[in-house]
Amino acid sequence: MLKAAMKAYSKFDTLAPLEKVRKAGDDVGVVKEYVIERKENNTAEITITNVQNSLNKRCQNLYNSGVIDNSNKPLNLTILGDKGGKSTKIAIAIGEGENTNSPDNLLLLKFYQGDDKYAELREKMEVVGEQLCRLKSISYTDKYGKIIEKEIVFFLTGDMMFLCACFGHTGPSSTYPCVICYYSKSTNGLLKMGDWDINEVFNMKNYDKDSQKGMLNVKEGCKPIFPFIKIQNIIPPSLHIIMGISDEFIYRNLVKLASIADSFTPEEVDYLMKSMKRSSVINKTVESIRNTWNSIYTSKVFRTSIDKCEANLCIFKELLSNGYNNSPHMCKCSSCGLDLHVECGIIKDSQKAMIAANSQSAVCYKCSGVTKVSDIRKIVESHYSELSNLHQEQLAYVEKLKSSLASVTSDLPPSGPCATAFEDVLYKDLKLIRKSCRGGCFNGNDTYKMYRPENIKKIIKVFENTPNLHFPQFKKR
Repeated sequence: MLKAAMKAYSKFDTLAPLEKVRKAGDDVGVVKEYVIERKENNTAEITITNVQNSLNKRCQNLYNSGVIDNSNKPLNLTILGDKGGKSTKIAIAIGEGENTNSPDNLLLLKFYQGDDKYAELREKMEVVGEQLCRLKSISYTDKYGKIIEKEIVFFLTGDMMFLCACFGHTGPSSTYPCVICYYSKSTNGLLKMGDWDINEVFNMKNYDKDSQKGMLNVKEGCKPIFPFIKIQNIIPPSLHIIMGISDEFIYRNLVKLASIADSFTPEEVDYLMKSMKRSSVINKTVESIRNTWNSIYTSKVFRTSIDKCEANLCIFKELLSNGYNNSPHMCKCSSCGLDLHVECGIIKDSQKAMIAANSQSAVCYKCSGVTKVSDIRKIVESHYSELSNLHQEQLAYVEKLKSSLASVTSDLPPSGPCATAFEDVLYKDLKLIRKSCRGGCFNGNDTYKMYRPENIKKIIKVFENTPNLHFPQFKKR
């Protein structure tokens, strides 16, 4: 009726025949591939009907367009999700071709109104999650009519809130903030990239143990929503990491520099710059001490229970009863190969240099010829005491140097020529927006915009025009 009325009114047949519209819908597969449920407040919930069939069809289209080949190379599928506005979207990205963010490579799994928190994800993804668990391969037909079957390798990505929710973790602000490893906030920065093996730090079996007792910021009773994804296949949000590094180490230091320029005389600025340089040297020394401590204390660390210790004399219970508050960690003796608590096989003083150079080495007491519990206790207590005292001395010296900067705030002062000029460049010239949520930050686009070559020159010019900074010398440093 509408088609006929439009044709009679406008003299033009502007609407496609209903038969063709239905055929186009069938070709796209929207009606058959998804269940659309109407919800309250004029919203909808969309759920994929058959993940296997939809993926096969999508991969067939990608093969026909030359994106996927007919080799037996495994197919990388990344599950990703995020809440935008009031709705949460969960999708699969097919990791093939030059543009994996193309709509052709993305397959929607679930769309609903609500948060991307554990309880809602668990409920909303139950049916789809069961299908994903059974998904082992995809298949399509090549141009010769041969059926190509590819194995699937799953990955998981999203922002940290989403990743934490997928594992029933309490979130990135927790004492143990990471869903990949067990290091706490207090140990942040102790290891360098490549110093530890992710396979020995964290796995699904250990996650289940922590969930049973609600330990290490894993919610009690929570199980991973995607248990088939290996821990090493979790992809941290690189954009958010870059944004955090930019904000912490570039923007905030520029704010402090502007505050210094507006608050001190040239002589005071020179002294502060030298103090900051000395403080940096001391911080590196402290980091070195921490790394040495950590390599001794958590050599090849992985979480375990007390009954896994294979040491001849397990003293963890004795240490615990005498006020030892640290959690048990394990190491492997490089001599006999036994797995034991670090406290039950910590190295002797003569081996410190070796351990500091190679964090994968440790020699248990038995192989070192130490057998008496009293002797072991003395080694443990003296060694920890020695490192702790040295560490505290260095930290005290650093704090003493930093006290000279106490009057310099981390926020821009309400007035001051350098701070005002810096603000003008950011917010008036570049038109950046600093969000107030989560302590304030620039979004990804503004972070990228801030560090374009032409904009870096504008920022540098602000400080070059501040006489008391001696900026050429500072820039050189």
